[in-house]
Amino acid sequence: MLGVHLIPIFGERRLPDISREAIQTFLAAKLRDGFAWETVHHIRCALSKVLGTAEEWDYISDNPIRKTRLPRREQKTERPILSPEQIKQLLVALPGPSKSVATLLVLTGLRIGELLALRRKSYRFRCEDAPH
Repeated sequence: MLGVHLIPIFGERRLPDISREAIQTFLAAKLRDGFAWETVHHIRCALSKVLGTAEEWDYISDNPIRKTRLPRREQKTERPILSPEQIKQLLVALPGPSKSVATLLVLTGLRIGELLALRRKSYRFRCEDAPH
C-alpha cells in the first residue's frame, strides 16, 4: 500500500507540507479512478497511522488526515441468489475440477478469497484424526 499508493504521491513531500486539501484530493482521485470505497478507506487508515506517528514524534503539530472525510459508502445492490435447481444445472454443466470447486463453494459458503487461500496440505485428513 505504501509503495503503490502513498509514496508515489507523498514520498517526496516534507511531512509539514502534506495538507488536508492534498489528502482529500488524493482520496477523491482514488475513488474516481474506480478503487473500492473499502480500499480507499484502508489507504486513508495507513496514511493516518504514518501521520499519527509523525505527530507523536513531533515531526508535525497535528495529523491533517483527521480533517478529511470519505463520502458515504454507496448502497450495494443485492446479489442474485441461485435456486437449488439452478445450482444443480450449473454443477451438471461444469467439467470435473470446476464442478468440485463449485460444489465446495455451494456447500461451505466460502468467499472467493477464502477459497483461494486454501492449501491441500493444510487440510489433509489423517486416519489418526478420525474419531474412533
